Amino acid sequence: MITVNKTTFHSSYADANPLWKVIEKRGRGTWIAQVIDCPDYSGTKAAFTTEQIERSIGLSNLWNKLENEGDKFYGSLMVGDIVHYSNGFNQYVRCKVTPKHDLLPIALVGDWKPYDLPKRLNNGMIYNGYHVDKIKKGETMKPNASNIYEHQHDSRATDPRTLSPISLEVPEMTEDEKVKVVKMQRLEQLQDIVRQNISPDEIFSQVKALVWL
Repeated sequence: MITVNKTTFHSSYADANPLWKVIEKRGRGTWIAQVIDCPDYSGTKAAFTTEQIERSIGLSNLWNKLENEGDKFYGSLMVGDIVHYSNGFNQYVRCKVTPKHDLLPIALVGDWKPYDLPKRLNNGMIYNGYHVDKIKKGETMKPNASNIYEHQHDSRATDPRTLSPISLEVPEMTEDEKVKVVKMQRLEQLQDIVRQNISPDEIFSQVKALVWL
């Protein structure tokens, strides 16, 4: 129920999302509200329908509920507990709960695609991918609890707790691959030389020195 001088709600205005207070009823299903918490737009008035105000309040209540549930979930975890962050499509990041109640990624399980996993580029460098990079660097995260399998999940989803970790190691190069890598690295060096803002003679001199290494 909307009440004059009591009901508040958030609604976007210009580049902000200020808090508004209903200050007047104007006709059937229309209300006048005023910005009360944003210095740049303090005192600004605008008309809103009953539906707009109730929708905003409903969304705020929903987010508050999700936030409270998330806090309770994280608060219930014990240091060292294992949980699984869902990346969607039955792809999970296995995590360990830290003393700060963050999640430390330790493995990938599920249906990850080859392009999500570590691979060696043509120049010999290893590309890990986003989540593998987090695991390698030991970077913690704290995603919304709704994305944690142990908090809530679709009953049709694969249970990640039963899955074995995917290997994140890249095979050693064969001798042929090592030769190709050296050639690719040399080509990249040539490209770097050509891109320099120097005279043609200097470029040819550097190229000659590199080719005859």
